[in-house]
Amino acid sequence: MRNANLHGANLHGAALEGSDLRNADLEQANLRRAMLRAASLQSAHLSGADLRDTLGVTQAQISSVTLDERTQFPPGRTPN
Repeated sequence: MRNANLHGANLHGAALEGSDLRNADLEQANLRRAMLRAASLQSAHLSGADLRDTLGVTQAQISSVTLDERTQFPPGRTPN
């Protein structure tokens, strides 16, 4: 799914563990309850995305993506 256009996609509860989402457009995507353990997110576009309740996401994953003030984070995770 590298370079995929998932702009505004509803990925609620999606099993994305280990997925290659590098440079994917996930702007305004709903990723609540999605499993992102070991997913490659480098340079992914997550502006306005909802990451609350996302499972398995690490601070390192978040620090390598494009975000904005609308991006919602899981508890304990913050932008860069």
